[in-house]
Amino acid sequence: MSQTSIGATPPAVPSSGASSLLVDGDRNCVKCSYNIRGLPIAGKCPECGTDVAMSLKGVLLQYASPEYLATIRSGLGLVLNGILLYIVYFLLSIVIGLVVGATAGGLPRGFMLLLAVLGTAVQGMILFGYWKYTQPDPGFIGREMPDTARKIVRIAVIIQGAAAVIALPAQLGANFGGAGGLAAAIGVLIMIVGFVSFAAWIMGFFGIMRYTDWMARRIPDQFVIARVKLYIWLLPVIAVVGLVVFGLGPLIALVMYWNLLDRMRKHLKAIHVSGQPAELPRRLA
Repeated sequence: MSQTSIGATPPAVPSSGASSLLVDGDRNCVKCSYNIRGLPIAGKCPECGTDVAMSLKGVLLQYASPEYLATIRSGLGLVLNGILLYIVYFLLSIVIGLVVGATAGGLPRGFMLLLAVLGTAVQGMILFGYWKYTQPDPGFIGREMPDTARKIVRIAVIIQGAAAVIALPAQLGANFGGAGGLAAAIGVLIMIVGFVSFAAWIMGFFGIMRYTDWMARRIPDQFVIARVKLYIWLLPVIAVVGLVVFGLGPLIALVMYWNLLDRMRKHLKAIHVSGQPAELPRRLA
């Protein structure tokens, strides 16, 4: 990946007794991103007081700042819980559609409004989770390339968020009073916004898979790395083929995707508790 090469093991850190040694080269403080070049290795960051040696331990997540780890862990939690809520929302929508299809009358407008708002709220929860999950690591500020997967995901999040903000009132307008030329214009707007949002979702999916591959190398978890390489093409195939053949392909792909990210969350939780990644079996639990 283009963000930073990942070593198998972090570089050795000189002992605190070597007070005369200075940091050679540009390095960032893992907490505040201050450039610690030229500072004593046994000293502290002048901006935030973090031990300089802490910023020299390498790229593994167990050596990252607790604040950064807490942010990406909470972001993953929002994404995973949001996906669960979306699955419930998806299944509920199917059941409601079948019930309405079997009756002569349609859904009350108030109920349709509630469903639209709930769907947008769940989407917003997931997007905010991705934003936090892709929080820049202070230790890498200034060393990222412009085309990093993290930035690709954040661009996709912004586009999808803007599309959701436009789509919700447009949908409400179509269901509550849109008529004639106005209804046709709203319909075209909804189609355009939907297409843009779907394109951003595709971009975000590939971005988040590449980003998760990079994060897995910072644990390291070879199983997640291998699964990312497989899922980056397998999940779209399952979603599309499964949708055409038996209708549940997207749901199956979403569950597999959820399990992959949940494994990452378990590692982050273990690092928070013990300072070490979780010891997980070579299967998705």
